[in-house]
Amino acid sequence: MHDSKTFRRTLGALALSLGVGLVACEDEETVVVRQPVPAGALAVAPGPERVVVQGGGGAGMMIHAGANAALCVDAAGDRAAMHTPVRLFSCHGRENQRWAVGSGANGSTSLTGIAGLCLDIHGAHSREGASAQLFPCNGGANQQFTLDTTGHIREIATGMCLTARAMADRAPIVVEPCDPADAGQLWSVSDR
Repeated sequence: MHDSKTFRRTLGALALSLGVGLVACEDEETVVVRQPVPAGALAVAPGPERVVVQGGGGAGMMIHAGANAALCVDAAGDRAAMHTPVRLFSCHGRENQRWAVGSGANGSTSLTGIAGLCLDIHGAHSREGASAQLFPCNGGANQQFTLDTTGHIREIATGMCLTARAMADRAPIVVEPCDPADAGQLWSVSDR
């Protein structure tokens, strides 16, 4: 928890870095952003413990690997089908790399991709190493995420982080325990 003065300064810095005034304060540990978050804007320090992104970009949002912004979260093979693997792939901006960011339960966000299918961690009771896939949106905890100010995307069901197994095309995305030293767990969000 941060003191109010530091938090207000951080909130102002976040709004300035985003180039917006549409930033709200939920409490001293959470900031709500109501429009697209440019690449790198999640790494604001010192800052709130959590950043919630609401609306704004619609399906125009892209999620970039923090360690290599040329790689994006991608629905494999440009397929709009249930159980399509979600992985890293070179950013090209087509619809299988575009994600709508919506409000989820308890301040979390959902990520809706191609054909209205959600980013889902395989299995309703996710475990370490469970893979990311497309699945019909059902509001389950394995389809709800939080984005923190360090660039981690945490799954609500387990608290584990989305993790790229490698910084390469076709690298699988899974959930693993959050590790600040793991570059495969860092992400940035932008509209291109």
